[in-house]
Amino acid sequence: MLNHKGGGNVANQDMHELGGFTQTSNGNYDIGNVRILYQVDTGASNLNPTFNVKFDAKKASVGDLISLVTANHATTSKVLTAEDLASPQAAVSLKVANSLSAAQHTIEVQYKEVSGNISQVESVVTPARPGNVANPVLSELKVGSPNQAAAKLLNDSTTQYASITENGTAASPGSSERGLVFSGKVGGAGASDQYLVTVKAGDKVLAFDTVKAGNFTLASAANLLAPGVYDDLSFTATNITAGNNNGATASIGGLKLGSFWAAQSLGDTRGGNGNDTILLGATKNGANTLIQTNGGYDTLSLGAFGKKGNFAATVTDFSLGVDKLAVFDKNVDALNLDKFVKEVAPIQGGMGTRLVIDLDGAGAGTQTYSLQLQNVAYNPANTHTLFGV
Repeated sequence: MLNHKGGGNVANQDMHELGGFTQTSNGNYDIGNVRILYQVDTGASNLNPTFNVKFDAKKASVGDLISLVTANHATTSKVLTAEDLASPQAAVSLKVANSLSAAQHTIEVQYKEVSGNISQVESVVTPARPGNVANPVLSELKVGSPNQAAAKLLNDSTTQYASITENGTAASPGSSERGLVFSGKVGGAGASDQYLVTVKAGDKVLAFDTVKAGNFTLASAANLLAPGVYDDLSFTATNITAGNNNGATASIGGLKLGSFWAAQSLGDTRGGNGNDTILLGATKNGANTLIQTNGGYDTLSLGAFGKKGNFAATVTDFSLGVDKLAVFDKNVDALNLDKFVKEVAPIQGGMGTRLVIDLDGAGAGTQTYSLQLQNVAYNPANTHTLFGV
């Protein structure tokens, strides 16, 4: 039973950080097409062992990834949090998402540091069991933007992962009313079989639906993930067709995803070691909001994105000649650079640089973005290099 307790809105807050409403009603809002994801016991004898994985909390870091790997695919993964490191148990519980067949299986417990280094691999062999099922097979997994036709293949590469930047539309720059679009192919049993396919980032469900064998597309709601790079995207398929394969489950996890869009109020944000385009608009803490680009050829695109006022942020690791600045939906070149850059000043005794950028260039707009580049030594002659012109 679902009870409608009213609706409402919270100003300047995105869905990923919404903790609920304190009021029972605020405005005339309705909701429809509600779908519920639930689990039932099929009675099938599928083996999904659970592993209790211990780690050295003194050497671990927030963001490190522990995965269970079967058949060269991460089936289940967990990104370590500050709470995990502070726990006296220093352990995480991981359940094999794939329904194991009758044969013996070698399962690797893999520890991957934030840098991408694999610092520990341990193999466990599960015993054979009677009976057999045809497990689902997932392939051709992709992700895309609702406003862009081309989707990108998903993988677990540290540097060549799929990174999606939502440019939005003229009416909604930098964001969309819809979220990421996931697609792929599922099969493994009968051509007419049906499957429940679920996409998660960590424990957060992004999309799910029942699909027929073959190609599928799942659409997520907007703004479910804060802008950044995620190491624990997973797809899970469960056969829901009556018969011997009912309940058989397979999962591919440990996929890496970059998702960037213009937040209502951007908090500290981290890119990955691939090529990311990070949209910088209004920030939670002004110049105290920290942006970390990490490796790769990254672009920081500055804009108002429909917000009023002036904005600020600090970039901790801008790489001169590799990373570059841009102004959203504007063309900055060597001829008009001076129309955008209004001030170049030293910070940290000249070890860093502060730029004040006019977001409308030669236009009538007066909104500015004050950007502090902590590790770019002050040198006004290098300003054009910051913009890649």
